[in-house]
Amino acid sequence: MTKCFRMWIAVVMVSIAPGLAAAQEFDTGKIRVGQTVLVRDLAGAETKGVVQSADRSKLVVKYGVGVLKDPRDPAKLLDDTRVFTPAEVDRVRRPGPIWDGAVKGAAIALVPALLVMAIDCYGSCGLGGVAGAIVGIGAGAGIGIDALWGPKTVYRNRGARRVALVPVIGKDRRGMAASIRF
Repeated sequence: MTKCFRMWIAVVMVSIAPGLAAAQEFDTGKIRVGQTVLVRDLAGAETKGVVQSADRSKLVVKYGVGVLKDPRDPAKLLDDTRVFTPAEVDRVRRPGPIWDGAVKGAAIALVPALLVMAIDCYGSCGLGGVAGAIVGIGAGAGIGIDALWGPKTVYRNRGARRVALVPVIGKDRRGMAASIRF
């Protein structure tokens, strides 16, 4: 076998590998009815909405607020729900409330604040304001950390692999470079 033939066999194997992925299912323990979710499909479009129903084979998300009327025909209502299957979803994320990070940061900062309050200063030395500032800084840091980590991923499509093939041509080189995301 020549090197070129082996390389083309490898390219074909890499190309069909995503199609051979096992079917996946939604985890109904992590995705519950009434939760707000961010669903990104394989095309990259993201839908934010509330879960109407969830089972292993489909996820129904309501993304409209209230009743949506069709602008062309006001008597007709628009469909404001979208049904997803595991095969067409890249990932599902669940955003958390902003106050969650503030509470965690303030609770962690409470320890040094209590240590500052424990200092015996015989009189009014203003350590209560310092302790309050420490708790406030901790709450702000908690919000910042929560914003950096972002929404929690509750489902990721492991079968949605991406394959990139790039030719490598040089003075003394010929070949293909492949990258796989899985």
